[in-house]
Amino acid sequence: MKVTFEGSLAIVRPFGFLEVNITPSSIKKAEVEQICARQISAILLSLKNVTFFSPLWLNSTCEHLSSIAKQIGAEFAVCDYDDTFYELVAKTSKNILRFSLFENEKVATLFLNDTLADSSEAIVIYNKNEQYKDYINSLLEQKCYKCKFVKSVEEFNAAKQAYKYTISTLNHIVLGKKEFSTFVRGDVVIYKTAGLIDSSFVQKFDYKFHERLQKVGFKFFVFWSDSVGALNTIGASFLIKLSELSQKSGAIVAICGLNEGNISETLASNLKAAKILLYKKMDDFFKDDSTLYFKKRLIDIEPTKMNKNLVEFLPLVISSVTDVLSPLIESEILCLDAKISNFNVEGENDYLRACVLFYGDVQMRILLGVKKDKLGKICSIFSDNGDLECGCLSGFSQIFSIIASKILDIFIERNLKVKLSNFKFFENEMFFDRASSGIFATLNAKESQTGVIFISK
Repeated sequence: MKVTFEGSLAIVRPFGFLEVNITPSSIKKAEVEQICARQISAILLSLKNVTFFSPLWLNSTCEHLSSIAKQIGAEFAVCDYDDTFYELVAKTSKNILRFSLFENEKVATLFLNDTLADSSEAIVIYNKNEQYKDYINSLLEQKCYKCKFVKSVEEFNAAKQAYKYTISTLNHIVLGKKEFSTFVRGDVVIYKTAGLIDSSFVQKFDYKFHERLQKVGFKFFVFWSDSVGALNTIGASFLIKLSELSQKSGAIVAICGLNEGNISETLASNLKAAKILLYKKMDDFFKDDSTLYFKKRLIDIEPTKMNKNLVEFLPLVISSVTDVLSPLIESEILCLDAKISNFNVEGENDYLRACVLFYGDVQMRILLGVKKDKLGKICSIFSDNGDLECGCLSGFSQIFSIIASKILDIFIERNLKVKLSNFKFFENEMFFDRASSGIFATLNAKESQTGVIFISK
């Protein structure tokens, strides 16, 4: 079985004929360690490439993967099955099934991935059960998606040709409403809470997680609450302090779902004085063009210095990058001009860049950039998206995930406890940290520059 990663999903992909006495029903220890080291929200078992499986094999595999998911606080689900499989499950065990079934990976992504899909258009849903429709609508609205319900099979089949995401009756969704969740939409980190931002919320908030997101370059942090009177004095004090700290790296804090009429004028004034943006609805934030200004700002942050880990692991990190990129570009890639410096690239936006932070026994931040004019061929292997820019970003994210996995394997082999942060991608904005020193190098193929890499603490 092969394990791949898409955003916050770990997808287990068995293939061929699967019998419990012949085919392993568990994944390898190294793959379990990879899953545990990432910010995983769900483990998916994809049956897309399976020709045949025995019920015993499926049951054993589901139990194994469910136990891993439970260990890391993630969901487990099965996806990519046919109509016959779903109908069999629906007749025999649907009412007692404790995990979700998704007709395909795209649908599973909508519900389970903490990296949100493109939500510019509605998701088309067909289901006769009114209560179930309300349940699906509620789950998707919690992640900023908009739903469009159709009344007939004919209307649904027609919508399949026009809409990117459609959800049929071949899904069994078992997900509870979370009191607190975090997800990413584009460049924005959204902290979603079902209750008040109060002392209980403040105690549970993961400051280290927030700091890591800032360190890889996220600039917008939105606190989104279902509660109209979502804030008390303790919560306001917490947000003001967080905003002041976040501003040191150029980050902006916003609150959505807050009715200013439900808080005192003094409290509202203090929030605005701390440069916290206030919005009644999440849509209001994304429609506010004035926030585009903040994306262009470069901030003089407190620099970090190199450590011995950077030098020790440099050859292995570079090798991991070139080993992945060279076959894709069909030319040997060489790392040239490695030097100690800060990050400063002429024509930076000519590169599609990705940043990740490794933390734990090793503290290492990697920023990889590949020239956009080199990406078409590379990313077409990973994405069939007709839109070049969107397709390249999707493909590049998969390539970067493979590179991150190879580097993580290096640490795992040395019994080092290291985890990965979320990835941050830079398309048309500058990387914010110009002060920290690290190792900067160019990646060249056939005497032309293909990319750059910057490794810092």
